[in-house]
Amino acid sequence: MTPDDYRIDGYQGGWGCKYVEPAGVGFTVIPVLQFLNGEPWDEVALAYVHALRPSRIRVNNTGTWKLDAMAWRVSVHLDADDRTIRKMTQEVKVGLPEDIANGHELDWRLADRPSFKRTPTVP
Repeated sequence: MTPDDYRIDGYQGGWGCKYVEPAGVGFTVIPVLQFLNGEPWDEVALAYVHALRPSRIRVNNTGTWKLDAMAWRVSVHLDADDRTIRKMTQEVKVGLPEDIANGHELDWRLADRPSFKRTPTVP
């Protein structure tokens, strides 16, 4: 399917179209819940993390992470005060267009766009 295949037309299409998995998939890390940056890591923030359906959650303020990969895991990066959210990222599965080999190449294809403001996904 193409992006335009998901356009809706009138009331009947208001429920949306069934999502069709792409033939190729890869993995990458994306920023999530950016409206929580600068807020405390507390019960309210954790409640929003639930919306991401994480497979695991890890939280630290050192910037030192095990460099493994786990789909849907959320990483909460805290400031040195160990309470304030600096950023959150999630490891995700992405669809790959035919000419893109993996998630890393997908990231760089996006970064090559003149309109894209690249924000690193690691500390």
